[in-house]
Amino acid sequence: HWEEDFSVPKVTMGSESSALRSCTLEERLLSLPSGLSMYSALLQDGKPASVFVYKQGNEDKVNKAAKAFFCAEIQHLKTLRHPSLLRFLSCTVQAGEIHLVTERVRPLDLLLDSLSPEEVCAGLYDVLQALVFLHERGKSSHNNVCMSSVFVSEDGHWKLGGMETVCKFSEATPEFLSSIRTVREQSAVPPEEKVEGFKTLPDNFGHSRDAFSFGLMVETFIPLLTDYGEFNNVL
Repeated sequence: HWEEDFSVPKVTMGSESSALRSCTLEERLLSLPSGLSMYSALLQDGKPASVFVYKQGNEDKVNKAAKAFFCAEIQHLKTLRHPSLLRFLSCTVQAGEIHLVTERVRPLDLLLDSLSPEEVCAGLYDVLQALVFLHERGKSSHNNVCMSSVFVSEDGHWKLGGMETVCKFSEATPEFLSSIRTVREQSAVPPEEKVEGFKTLPDNFGHSRDAFSFGLMVETFIPLLTDYGEFNNVL
């Protein structure tokens, strides 16, 4: 399912908060300087979930930007539905904090040492499917395909998150890309963006920055795949 609205949402108390009121936070999986933390959680009905919590600090320029990024991610997860995208459940504002509830996942970064070659190949295919959906159905680019944007569900599927950087191909202007610079993985920024005079790419090349960063992510997994049958023969 695809919806066209990409505006930053007004996150308010409402009916969506009911899922969170009896949500029990468990293990904290990550904590970022921006004020964002991720927890494993249990919903009222006992179903597992993940909760991303943004603690609103002083309303200085940095915190306002971090809040805007988080709200943009909520909006994109809410409107973009695909099996290989992180699944939105609910969101609310509570006690000065913004809570985003999703399906139960763990950051890919935390699982790298336990992945088999088969799981890596299947996971990369999941991410590729998510990108095909964004590019072909949504005419949009993710703009930050990297390890920290990928999560692993309980059944082992990889889910693409980090949706705060998503935009339509036509909206990926130098100004927009500059505005999301602080949340992008700098090593995955394609070389053409670093050239003076860079201009918005035509729509038929709008997918290229995601292709570049996806290729770099695949490259990081090659050491895990060098003993994997046919893949080793290709290398």
